[in-house]
Amino acid sequence: MNKRNEYFFIIINILIIFVVFKNILLIPLSNNVFTYIVNPVFWILLVVYSYFVLRETYGRYKHKTDKVKLTIIVLLSYLILYLASGLLLGYQSTPYSHAFINILKNIWALILVVILKEYIRFILVKNSKKSNINYVIIVLLFTCLEMSFTTFFLNITTISSLMQYFFGILLPLIVQNMLLTYLMSVSGLVPAITYKVFLESMFILLPIFPKTNWFINGMLGILLPFVMFIVIYSFIEKKNTLYSLDRKYKRTRRIPIYLLAVILILFFYGTFKYRPVGVMSNSMYPTFQRGDAVIIENINSDNILSIEKGTVIMYNLDSTAVIHRVVEIVYEDDVKLYRTKGDYNTLPDSKLVKEEQILGIEKFSIPYIGYPSVILQTIINKQEVGVET
Repeated sequence: MNKRNEYFFIIINILIIFVVFKNILLIPLSNNVFTYIVNPVFWILLVVYSYFVLRETYGRYKHKTDKVKLTIIVLLSYLILYLASGLLLGYQSTPYSHAFINILKNIWALILVVILKEYIRFILVKNSKKSNINYVIIVLLFTCLEMSFTTFFLNITTISSLMQYFFGILLPLIVQNMLLTYLMSVSGLVPAITYKVFLESMFILLPIFPKTNWFINGMLGILLPFVMFIVIYSFIEKKNTLYSLDRKYKRTRRIPIYLLAVILILFFYGTFKYRPVGVMSNSMYPTFQRGDAVIIENINSDNILSIEKGTVIMYNLDSTAVIHRVVEIVYEDDVKLYRTKGDYNTLPDSKLVKEEQILGIEKFSIPYIGYPSVILQTIINKQEVGVET
């Protein structure tokens, strides 16, 4: 066994011991101790050892810059589509705190660990002698490193929960690690780190996420690596000339812009669950004012039940959309009616609102960007918005 093979199996054995250590011996430790202390320190020490022992294994990769660019294009396209899916599915708040100190802690515990972990993957791939068996070992081992066996054994109690875990978590992890190992073998360290850090940063920094379930998460976790593989293989691995690569890249890099443009048009048109509405009056000042954009959740049989006193609704009044606050719910002949009022107005609106008049519920507002939305809504729907009554 030569030195490279020896070092390969030394690191593999260290990682296997760490997997066992993490899932058995570290159970008494709190999750914070492992996440913020034990895990980062372990990867730092392993990277230091690997760097000084195996740093001579770096190599040159053909079209590395192009591969990084293509990776970024695919990821930006994914981000646009992923966030846009919330316009259909709804949104939920992030579980991560955005306080500055907590962002730094998450960068230390998550982003730094991702970079260190991918460096170790790179070292292993470079010393695997392009052996398929070694690649399989790397994929399975790094999948185990991201799994929690304690959670698995505690939560998997039925066939249904097993299927959800397999298709929603385990299979996407395996596919992702297959992609990252492939990227390391054909592109080196940077594209793989770009891919992984981008995805981790999304979950740390984004304030909201689409309301997805295990099936959607599983499909996204499988499709994104598959698309990434197809793109890299098609544009790079078929030995294209530099000229054709540049020409294809110039066309490909426009994809995120086209996607964003289409989604914005559909968003302003009101195709999704949410739509922006420009405010043309100050009747709701100081909640929002003329020129603001209000994000409205289109009304449906579920969210109409959540309307109560204090809810800001958009309703139709003589072919005009009005955005006012519900100040009272009354019943006339067993029919539920809503009394509304603009926050800035002295008196309530003169007419009660029926359920069939309600168009949507206000979720939040964005200052000063409502005029383009008003113009677009006026052109498309021939409807003025938010007039005072």
